Amino acid sequence: MPKIFMFMTNGLVKKGIPLKRVIYLIALLCWLCSSLAHATLLSFNPETVEAEAWTVLDPQSGQVIAEHNSQIQRAPASLTKMMVAYIVLKDIQAGKLNVADVLTATSVVKQVMWDESQMYLKEGEQISVDQLLAGLIVMSANDAALTLAERISGSVPQFVARMNQEAQALGMQHTHFQNPAGITMPEHYLPRPIWPVWHRRSSMTLRIISLIPNRPVLPITSVITVPLTFCSNRTRRWMA
Repeated sequence: MPKIFMFMTNGLVKKGIPLKRVIYLIALLCWLCSSLAHATLLSFNPETVEAEAWTVLDPQSGQVIAEHNSQIQRAPASLTKMMVAYIVLKDIQAGKLNVADVLTATSVVKQVMWDESQMYLKEGEQISVDQLLAGLIVMSANDAALTLAERISGSVPQFVARMNQEAQALGMQHTHFQNPAGITMPEHYLPRPIWPVWHRRSSMTLRIISLIPNRPVLPITSVITVPLTFCSNRTRRWMA
């Protein structure tokens, strides 16, 4: 109990007020403070928030407290990889995939452009599912997403079809995926309210990662140097 409440309690008890009534009084004050804070949150002007769309959600009950332009379809970008991770970990949990499986990168990795987030996998390079998962979740690597997609469904288009099936099964209405890497495309979108709900569901599944023993350090597969002529004459190095 905070010192101010302890001081109030001691003072009121010394004045002859029963402790039970003091506790009720403190509880009432806490409720009033909470109500005032909630009312202040609901009364703010949405235009003062520098975002095109947003949602304030109670993480415990899932109740939407406030929202603005929440039904606008938005490009999920790399949040797409939450669905990729969800499917990968779901297959691992079902025994259809093993974290120790070693995959050989195919020509699909060549689809990743130089300026995209990636592990810089090369065709023919061997890497484990565990390392690909680390690259997908920690580095948001597009080549990891494509390699895992191809391994699970046989091809990227078939994996995208499964992404949309899983989205429907999760109740993600007005949602459609067009690629596993999160590249902005006309038919790649989801409404804003889905994000927090989807995040809670995916976070539950991502806890499976903590059950994977002896996770190795993500290996350095390559180092490249690219001149950043658009901002300075300096160069930037990526290590994956």
